[in-house]
Amino acid sequence: MYYDSQEHVYFADTLPDATGGHWTLSLLESDKLDQATLKQLTEQYKGRSIVIVYTGSLETDDEIEIISSEFVKDADTYAN
Repeated sequence: MYYDSQEHVYFADTLPDATGGHWTLSLLESDKLDQATLKQLTEQYKGRSIVIVYTGSLETDDEIEIISSEFVKDADTYAN
């Protein structure tokens, strides 16, 4: 979890999957960094799993569009 002062957005990075790929998710726009907000977002999302439905090719990382995303307690429930 981190705040990007140039984009004015709080971001979360997922842990890499088996192939080393990961997602960077924008969570909240804000004019400036607020440590209380960063702490709250970290507590809310750290350790959670996310299910992402997308179109596009992960092989080429080209024109990927996230259709939906959902934070869940147990991502194994959603595994193919």
